[in-house]
Amino acid sequence: MSIRSIEIQSQHDGLLRLLEEAGRLLETPEPEDEAELGAYRSRIASVQRELSGMEGEGIFALEAARMLARLAERQRDSAGAMKCWASVREMATDISDESNFGLGAACQAMSNLDDAVRHFNAISDRFPNTRELETKRGQIDARLSIGRSISLAKDVVEMATLQADPGVAASTISAALADSRLPYRKDGRVRDLLTSAYDAICAYPEVSPAPPGPRFANYRMLRQPRSMTGAKPKIIFTSGFLWSGSGAVTAMLAGYPGVEIAVGGREVGLFHHMNTLTGLLDAPVGTIGRSQLMYLFMAPISGLLVDLRKIQVNRNKSLFKAQVDGGGSIEGLLAAGAALVDGIRQAGRAGTDHTTCVLVALREFANEAIAGLASTPDATVLLNNSIFAFHVRQLALFSDAVSVTVSRDPRDQYVAQYYERPRADLPSVDAFIADTRRRYAHHAAAIAELDLADRVIDVRFEDFVLNRNVREQVVERLNLATTGGIDGGSFDPRKSEKNIGIYRSFHDQGIIRKIEESFPDNIYNLEK
Repeated sequence: MSIRSIEIQSQHDGLLRLLEEAGRLLETPEPEDEAELGAYRSRIASVQRELSGMEGEGIFALEAARMLARLAERQRDSAGAMKCWASVREMATDISDESNFGLGAACQAMSNLDDAVRHFNAISDRFPNTRELETKRGQIDARLSIGRSISLAKDVVEMATLQADPGVAASTISAALADSRLPYRKDGRVRDLLTSAYDAICAYPEVSPAPPGPRFANYRMLRQPRSMTGAKPKIIFTSGFLWSGSGAVTAMLAGYPGVEIAVGGREVGLFHHMNTLTGLLDAPVGTIGRSQLMYLFMAPISGLLVDLRKIQVNRNKSLFKAQVDGGGSIEGLLAAGAALVDGIRQAGRAGTDHTTCVLVALREFANEAIAGLASTPDATVLLNNSIFAFHVRQLALFSDAVSVTVSRDPRDQYVAQYYERPRADLPSVDAFIADTRRRYAHHAAAIAELDLADRVIDVRFEDFVLNRNVREQVVERLNLATTGGIDGGSFDPRKSEKNIGIYRSFHDQGIIRKIEESFPDNIYNLEK
């Protein structure tokens, strides 16, 4: 055998080994544990790199392309999967059904529905996975219906801005609900709430642009003193800086008597971004207008108006859907929404200080809506990451709420989101560093300037996991009953400990060193 023949045989052997490893990875269920997930995704990335660099011919090249496509899907890299499936289709027309299915799924994940339908429709009757194909087609139909609903919801916001005919708005609201596929789309109470909100908002006076005022001006005006400093709080927010470990704190606190984890542990988006309560209250004094108020009802409250790129995520975080999916009743939320409508109506009356009136109505809504998530009046509502640590200024609105804010070694924080976020949403390391610095600064400034130290408990994720005394201090400050002992709920310190130091196995240690240099005071010393 010639040296060249030996080289080719060795290359084929290496390729077969990689294909077998890729098959084993695809047959392995994706781990739930953060550290195990990181190791799993690292191994996939390693196989992807090796496969991409291998030369193959015929069936070997085709099988390598197929595996690369499926591995990209597992990595939630839709663009990469699309590229690989296109290569598969070019190599072998006899398996075009499989490649068309892969291309359609990638287009669907990227919200390119027209191309997704085109690829799915190109699949022949010989395709063996007919059930999976029909599921995909059903998802497309639902997505198209939801798209129509979103468009109608946008129309309602525009109508409110222009004070359009209430009858036309009411029919548009009904049509948006009908197409929404939301579980409460046929609930007349939801329709009536949105219609009455529209009527009240149309009577609200138009506002003029105003220059930015002092930072936190609206929060200073609305700030309430804590009313129950000697008892367990009515509301507990566990808050993080994104992938910083607040879920571990939530898991522990959920096991305490009288503490009720709301909406099945889901995040609620009422305070998450600038088109929610956060944006309304961050705006310069006197600049809350009709479009912003209508958006509040159509988006974070009802879930009708959401980002087309993140439809399911945004819908699931809306107040009504989160509560229904968690097995709860929306009765309390409807009552809170009705009270907000009354407040907006009051603000629209002549001679009223509409700025102050609407801000107070929003504050009361926040308190009543979050308290309304509880199944019983005496329960403490526990919400995970519904107020981010860098939005902790929102605590000024509440009369009886405390936030446990969790920070984490930024190296692990970056690595965790690297493995868990879709590739299209992953920030560069420079963006991560800039965002994290800004978030730390916002958190510290809000506590200092709004005097929130009595309602914010800051902990390090690593200390919380490794030090029982830290967990005891959190429980004591929250005045929780400890008859069941510390470490209640589903919290397992040994499992969470695996998520400390995950940066050490990250494939690009240059990124880790850059983060270390940027956050010298936030690095956790694993040797202490």
